Amino acid sequence: MHATDWLNDLRAIAEPDIVVILVGNKLDCVQQSEANPDGNKSDKREVTFAEAQEWARQNGVLQYVETSAKSGENVEAAFMRVAERIFENINAGKYDLNDRRSGVKGPGPGTAGAQNIKLSSTNGKSSSAGGCC
Repeated sequence: MHATDWLNDLRAIAEPDIVVILVGNKLDCVQQSEANPDGNKSDKREVTFAEAQEWARQNGVLQYVETSAKSGENVEAAFMRVAERIFENINAGKYDLNDRRSGVKGPGPGTAGAQNIKLSSTNGKSSSAGGCC
């Protein structure tokens, strides 16, 4: 699986507390094949949900999520999960907010102390009407 090579490369160059999730795309294609009215199940999956979830668990990846760039399904949820974990790591002091290499920016100049940040989700549904980006 190429994902293992990519993950190893990423971990070789990234900070130890990097947040990684595994994202499977084209969920809309899988849903179409499951709802095929002629009864022929033409599942287009290369990897099952269970296989991907198990790979993520075995490789210390935070989560596996299936998305659709076409419909936007679960795209926001994937980004929110990463943002939530980064926020948890900031609160736990895992990142040096004054070191650019951490990839996380601290309060800007003239900002006094911590800022209130609220993370909210729309239950994994994209807020745009037409899909991704």
